[in-house]
Amino acid sequence: MTRLKNIQVANERISKFIKHTPLYYSNYFSQISNHHVYLKLENLQNTNAFKVRGASNYILQINPSIGKRGVITASSGNHGKAIAYVASRIGYPAKVVVPTDAPLSKVKSIKDYGAEIIYWKKFTKERDNKAKQLAKNNELTFIDSVDHPWIIEGQGTVGLEITEDLPAVEAVLVPVGGGGLISGICLAIKEKNPQVKIYGVEPTGSNSMFLSLQVGKLTKLKNINTIADGLRSTQPGGLAFSIVKKYVEDILLVTDAEIRIALKTLLMEDKLLAEPSGAVTLAALLSGKVPSKRNKVVAVISGGNVDIENIKKIL
Repeated sequence: MTRLKNIQVANERISKFIKHTPLYYSNYFSQISNHHVYLKLENLQNTNAFKVRGASNYILQINPSIGKRGVITASSGNHGKAIAYVASRIGYPAKVVVPTDAPLSKVKSIKDYGAEIIYWKKFTKERDNKAKQLAKNNELTFIDSVDHPWIIEGQGTVGLEITEDLPAVEAVLVPVGGGGLISGICLAIKEKNPQVKIYGVEPTGSNSMFLSLQVGKLTKLKNINTIADGLRSTQPGGLAFSIVKKYVEDILLVTDAEIRIALKTLLMEDKLLAEPSGAVTLAALLSGKVPSKRNKVVAVISGGNVDIENIKKIL
């Protein structure tokens, strides 16, 4: 099967675990950015983030006799919440390795779905290594948050919905951490309509995909500093990077100050709440970093899991 066909099959497979989220036309962001702006509201998805798409596509393909032993992942919150949600519905035990500074709301949500929480360091690679070791020691199935075809194909169903709801789409803006979401969207859209332009958006304080594309190879960050906790990735996934390198027009960088403005503007003008990672696409629009004008642009709002206390600090 082609990769687009795999995504279409994934869409059928996970249909009982996800919502077809709204594509909302924003008058305010259209006016202020001089584009026709549509918001892909994955903050209204089950578990309030896109991650449930990849999580369900992966877990549903595990042999049940193996799945019953349990699954484990490493996550800053949203992927872990998605794994816990899907595992609880199927009846598999789940463990999630989270950073020591994980938002309390995300940790609580993971626990509420019955998963065991393991705190371990701050950055993705360190948590992945810890989860892989636990998986080996306890005969669990490790589920990568980004760099596996099943995860990428699940995330690609966002792209299918965009082209279904807005066939005339001209550009798509996608938050970038490890690259799983944008690579899936690329495969779903570019293999169907190569004319659509896809732009990734990263925080300036966590720009591993941008730097990797600049030098043409995977590049690891030494330091990360951003309020967008879901995009704190020291290095892109290898498979995701190869897809992004082939299909993405450019990576746009936004500052934490611009993310804060975008969050506040979304809340005040469209009465929608996003987490910092989910609002980077709007930050790019508000700061005038999206090329050309008057295009039909979809801004993916990737999630809405945020602590009230953190919102108070951010805003």
